[in-house]
Amino acid sequence: MICLNAGYRARLEGFDSGGFQRDNSDTYLLTRFRMGALIKPNPWLHVYTELQDATAFWKDQPRAPPYQSTWDLRRAYVDLGDFEHGPISIRVGRQDLNFGDGRLVGTSFWRNASRGYDAAMLMVRRNGIRVSAFSASQVMPFTNGLSHHQQGNNIHGLYGQFRNVIPRSDLEPYMFWRLAPSVKTEARQSDRIHRKRQNPRLGLDRRRGLHISHAADETTIVRRIQFRFRRPESQRRLARDFRSALPEHSRP
Repeated sequence: MICLNAGYRARLEGFDSGGFQRDNSDTYLLTRFRMGALIKPNPWLHVYTELQDATAFWKDQPRAPPYQSTWDLRRAYVDLGDFEHGPISIRVGRQDLNFGDGRLVGTSFWRNASRGYDAAMLMVRRNGIRVSAFSASQVMPFTNGLSHHQQGNNIHGLYGQFRNVIPRSDLEPYMFWRLAPSVKTEARQSDRIHRKRQNPRLGLDRRRGLHISHAADETTIVRRIQFRFRRPESQRRLARDFRSALPEHSRP
């Protein structure tokens, strides 16, 4: 089976006195055209490709992402297994990622030239439990032509969803590991960044509008470690305790 799809979006944007500067204004038209093809030779094998042309008409220079990226390969992946409902499946290729309703890891669909990920993902479902394991590199859109990911700019993760562990609730534990090839340290030197994030996330029924979550970040740049919590009280208290335990020359 072959399925073709296409979509077109146009949006007029503008601003006046940008950056609180007089005579700094711009008005432009953002258009985005997407055309895709899905090939399903059998129920357990799907192949999908999608082209995107994002253009910014009448915009002041530079016309670059996220405003303009002409004729790019936005998505191109292969599914082994039923990725939406099957007990086990694999997706490999350029794709969108969406974890925590897009707040943790996701694609910005509002942007005219939204970027995806070159990734491999394993999905397992069983008796109300869903676990995803993935390894991905974020695609860096080019102004024109085929975009590519940055070598070494990676994110790896595990994301689980346990339904009705508590009545009318979902428990979503996860762990992400972020790697970047080059960051500037306080000494103005380049080094790699390693960042890990773990979080047992409890989301109650949407009709009640309540969510309970707890997060812990661990970021390592050279020999410096920071721990951050979402709650401001814990963040300030732990930061003071950690700085006081460091030698003066290495305190942040």
